[in-house]
Amino acid sequence: MTTVKALKRESDEKTKKDVKIFNPDNKDFTKKFDGSQYTLKSGKTDILPLNPAHHLAKHLVDKILTKRKTKTNKEPERSKLLKTVLP
Repeated sequence: MTTVKALKRESDEKTKKDVKIFNPDNKDFTKKFDGSQYTLKSGKTDILPLNPAHHLAKHLVDKILTKRKTKTNKEPERSKLLKTVLP
């Protein structure tokens, strides 16, 4: 039987994972997550913890789609761009 403590430990381990995030835009992108400010340089790849990376990716994709005058919930474009941002 899996305990709540074991599930929490497993969840904590997954959120400690670092992931690559890429800013394909021609401008730097800055966003706060959990009280910390993160800046993704234009055209550069960075490595961030999983949760901040996913948060920044969502907002970066929204920004780029809005800039392209594309609805942010338009799935084919969103998915394609998200695969670029989180390779």
